[in-house]
Amino acid sequence: MICLLGLLIVAAAVLVGYRLEHGNIQLLFQLPEIVVIFGATLGGFLASAPRRVIKLVAAGLKDILAGKSYRKTDYMDCLFMLGEMFTIMKKSGQLAVEQHLMAPEESIIFTKYPGIVKNRYVMSFITDTFKILLTANISPFDLEQLLDSELEMRHECRIVPSKSVGSVADSLPGLGIVAAVLGVIITMGKMNETPDVIGRSISVALIGTLLGVLLSYGFVAPLSRHLEHIADAEREFLNMVKITLTAFACGMLPGVALEFGRRVVPEDMRPTYEELEDTFAAIKKSAAH
Repeated sequence: MICLLGLLIVAAAVLVGYRLEHGNIQLLFQLPEIVVIFGATLGGFLASAPRRVIKLVAAGLKDILAGKSYRKTDYMDCLFMLGEMFTIMKKSGQLAVEQHLMAPEESIIFTKYPGIVKNRYVMSFITDTFKILLTANISPFDLEQLLDSELEMRHECRIVPSKSVGSVADSLPGLGIVAAVLGVIITMGKMNETPDVIGRSISVALIGTLLGVLLSYGFVAPLSRHLEHIADAEREFLNMVKITLTAFACGMLPGVALEFGRRVVPEDMRPTYEELEDTFAAIKKSAAH
């Protein structure tokens, strides 16, 4: 919603400023210019993006509209969920967690944290890593290398929508010039008309440049940046999961492994040491009963 609010502020600021100078609002809405710019933009995007990229862009824009983001509660829930799994493995052995990994949606541990369970990729990342710990004789160093490779690949995929939308933003000023040049060509054919007609024709041509630049820097480029922030936020969250899992794989106690993860949580969402310790102690106590 904040993103939509920002775009509305951009549009309102431009229109209000223009109106304060006694500009004619209706003159800004020129269908031929709009058709040229939007049509050329859409065609160029479809020509440059394979179907997979188009789907990723659509999914990314859907995330923006849904206001998808990671919050402090998500970090804490994930840490506590991992802590419970670690505690079971330490207390009852590795085989005790198999039932939770085979059917996460039915697990009495995972279902305590519905926000994490709904995130399919995060759950897959967690459960697949636990399965490796159970079935493979892999060193903590090799495990970290494996997880780093996956995170790098995931981030490259998640950043694709931002790059694609950014390319659209870069092309819009040029397409605005195309629309303006077409308007100038039309104006040159009206040189025998009155100055009023020629002036209006020139103003219509200039609207093409205006729309191209405004759409680029006021709307599409901010959306591209927002998509990048979404990809970066997921990388930060998965990095916290990776650090926590590799710390436990190194032989750390559950509480210490959680502290390793807590330290890499972004500062504005990082729980305090006391928050993490007290809440996790309460969770272990309730689980014991």
